[in-house]
Amino acid sequence: MERVCGKELLEQDFPRKIRTEFVRTIKQSYKIVKVLEGDWDYLGSVLGKNIITSFSNVVVECEFMRKIDEGELPFTYKILSNKASTHFHTEFLSKNFIFTISQIDKNGKLPRKAEFRINNSFNNQLPLLVEKESFSEQYYAILTHGKYIKGLSFSNLGIPDEKNGRWLDNCLMRLMSEPFVMTEPEADVVPEEEITEERIVSAKEYLRKRMLGDAK
Repeated sequence: MERVCGKELLEQDFPRKIRTEFVRTIKQSYKIVKVLEGDWDYLGSVLGKNIITSFSNVVVECEFMRKIDEGELPFTYKILSNKASTHFHTEFLSKNFIFTISQIDKNGKLPRKAEFRINNSFNNQLPLLVEKESFSEQYYAILTHGKYIKGLSFSNLGIPDEKNGRWLDNCLMRLMSEPFVMTEPEADVVPEEEITEERIVSAKEYLRKRMLGDAK
């Protein structure tokens, strides 16, 4: 018999080097969105402002998928729909977790309740609270970030309770306040990939494939 510790599982699947890469990837994604706002005029329009939050989160997800495809992040992912096929979401998979990515407007908040979040939380969360002999299912975590319009000021990784109403105790990592794993000893900020024209073209192509459902 053993008791599952959520925080230890988070540390196991998402060590500090990976968490640093999470922050770097979100920062890069925000930069890409800023460039696309200038290239795609409608994103800067009045109506465009209504979708920019959703769009910027799609760019974040696409950057995570690209890095997984290119071997820069050690995960897999799948794109799933609801029963009516009216909404799609991306689930990322590590050894012990299914995790999703959400942009929110306030540090520490959970994203709004959704059927897939509640289902994942209920099915994968309960073993964290009880003793068990063996359990092979993956648990559910959420990576939050915010907010594109104001610039990245927070990013958190945590495990919600089974009702997706609050974070489990001691299972929330505030990534922006952590010491970063540096690739160069003299660096004092998260190293960031330069957003070149070639990188923007690549991002546009990946987004196009993602929107058309062709991204593998």
